Amino acid sequence: MLWVLLWVATPAFGSDLKADFNGDGVVDLNDFFLFAEHYGQSAGQPGFDAKFDIIGDSKIDQADFFIFAERFGGNG
Repeated sequence: MLWVLLWVATPAFGSDLKADFNGDGVVDLNDFFLFAEHYGQSAGQPGFDAKFDIIGDSKIDQADFFIFAERFGGNG
């Protein structure tokens, strides 16, 4: 589990990963609620939406949540 935390914390992802899912210019609770609706889904499942797969690994999971949490309160 520790390696996941270190992997997600690295700056290798860049700033192009977006967490402002509703496009209002801020990452806030509205975005969190949208993210939570899709948490745990994988590509191919009904309702899967790739925009919530922040790191692009075909699943919406803890790694995506860590990036979302890092951007919470910001503008993207």
